[in-house]
Amino acid sequence: MKSLAEPGFRRFKILRNPHFWAIIVIVLALSFVYYSHIFFIQLYDQRWTWLWYLVTFEFKYKIHGSLFCIPFIYAATIFWWRGILLTWLFSIALLLPRILLFSPNAASFASNMIFLLIPLLVVIIIHLQRKWRETERKALEEKEEARQAYITQIFNAQEQERKRISREIHDDTTQRLWILA
Repeated sequence: MKSLAEPGFRRFKILRNPHFWAIIVIVLALSFVYYSHIFFIQLYDQRWTWLWYLVTFEFKYKIHGSLFCIPFIYAATIFWWRGILLTWLFSIALLLPRILLFSPNAASFASNMIFLLIPLLVVIIIHLQRKWRETERKALEEKEEARQAYITQIFNAQEQERKRISREIHDDTTQRLWILA
């Protein structure tokens, strides 16, 4: 079996990143919380009441997966759009059975899927905006470089004209003085 350091695995740099494994652990922990009723495990502890408020919020409004925004945001900040896409696919694979189980109708299923698409769409919009800003910044830099080149050409032309005028004045004035003398 190959190790992660061998050449075949070098293209999978993400597997060596501790943030990747932290995101996987967060997603798996959230999946455990979501599916704890299957394992007949009741996680009633005073430290986790905020988490249960979120889970009951999801049941009350029939929106499942709001806690998965935590790994979405984490993946987006660390790995950008690739990270959130992988996290989103992994989360959808884990949440889809739950959504299908607890969605009473097609409208509820659609609202859950739209809710889960929101982080992905936000990252795509931000990515496109950053790309647009980057192209605008590069265009402004190119315009500034062209402007600086024109200014340099103007200064050089002015300097050449001054030198020509000073030579003309110097040579002409010197010759006239010699003639008068």
